Amino acid sequence: MKPHGVMRLLTPDLEKFARSYLEDPQWLVSAWTRFIAVPLKTGSACEVFNLGMQLAGKFQYDKPTLIRIAAHCGLRAYEVSYGQSAHAPLRGIDLRKPEDAVSMYLECVPQA
Repeated sequence: MKPHGVMRLLTPDLEKFARSYLEDPQWLVSAWTRFIAVPLKTGSACEVFNLGMQLAGKFQYDKPTLIRIAAHCGLRAYEVSYGQSAHAPLRGIDLRKPEDAVSMYLECVPQA
């Protein structure tokens, strides 16, 4: 990354994913059905949670962990709102609204 560069980072938020499974399993199944192109055999939130963990990669992040890992890599990561950025080219580029996803929205810049 260039010295004054910025990276927009959207990734599944493990905390939001787990809360959705526990607190609103019907929403989780509905969001999966509408936005993820992997068919469900049982249609259950349990299946969504397991498939989500399998398909999303070896490690799922929550915000504090991702921020710490970014810092270890020389980046300062901070949470931003959907579609918002202090950097004009990064505004309005997010694909899914927060109510339709379990994503977290962050931006990363090189540490000073």
